[in-house]
Amino acid sequence: MQVATIEIDREEARKRVEEFTAKRRKKLTEMDQALYRGYKALSEGLTLIDVNQAIKAGGGHFEDNYCPKLAIARSDTTTVYFEHSFSYSEGQAEHGGRFSGFQPGLDTDRQSEAYKEAARVADEKRIGLWVRLTEIGLRIELEAGSIDSPPKERLARKRWFKADYRTIVPTIPFHLRPNGDAANYFILWEVEKWEEYRNAPAPGDPLLLERIAHPIYVVVAQWDLSELEKRILESFRR
Repeated sequence: MQVATIEIDREEARKRVEEFTAKRRKKLTEMDQALYRGYKALSEGLTLIDVNQAIKAGGGHFEDNYCPKLAIARSDTTTVYFEHSFSYSEGQAEHGGRFSGFQPGLDTDRQSEAYKEAARVADEKRIGLWVRLTEIGLRIELEAGSIDSPPKERLARKRWFKADYRTIVPTIPFHLRPNGDAANYFILWEVEKWEEYRNAPAPGDPLLLERIAHPIYVVVAQWDLSELEKRILESFRR
């Protein structure tokens, strides 16, 4: 899978890192920290991508349901769900959506432990649950305009818009599995098929990512799933 990358001269990235390091006594804002991590990764020769741009430019969408052909999910989830969404500006409907590492609409007590913990923290901090799920990467927004569906379809918002879709999240090969918490890593891959809450075929050649600040991620690894790995994955995710 080929995706567009963020290109900055490596020497320039090193200079930027030195600037941050020289002023390390000053308190860095959240944005400063994200910039520092991004420049540091580039200075070390690592690859950065903008996930929104990668999904918009690299995959297109399926003609039957207008779901994107590329998907992203936290690496410790087994299934990702996609919901369509629209943003309206000057009478024009821009098509986007969101990826969820949980089944939308399901009662909290039937969700994963990660979801339940997010709900507990959200209640404790008195913040919205969606805010907390976004913070921990279980809810990832695909910006408006990323899906180039026909204007008439966007205005009509037919059955495909009202449905929720799901697909299998690839597993990380043992030799590429990071030592850190799997919740800190994400997978970007080309979807074989989105199903309306039915089992979908296993994907092909994913990218393992580490988040800088959404939608900017570091590419950690890329691999191909063998036929055996695909079949085993499908059998375990049924």
